[in-house]
Amino acid sequence: MSWKSEQHGLELEFVDLADRMNRRMPLYIAERIETLLAQEGKAVNQSEIVLAGVAYKKRH
Repeated sequence: MSWKSEQHGLELEFVDLADRMNRRMPLYIAERIETLLAQEGKAVNQSEIVLAGVAYKKRH
């Protein structure tokens, strides 16, 4: 959506912000997992970690 708005000379700051947040999320999650494991005295490389995600997109 952002690239399409730029073609028409419009700026969608909210869309750009959401994109930046989404791109940073994998690093944030990895760091958060590492921090939580460290608080329990565990190392990432000696832990079993399961990541599960859910996505939802409303039909129009």
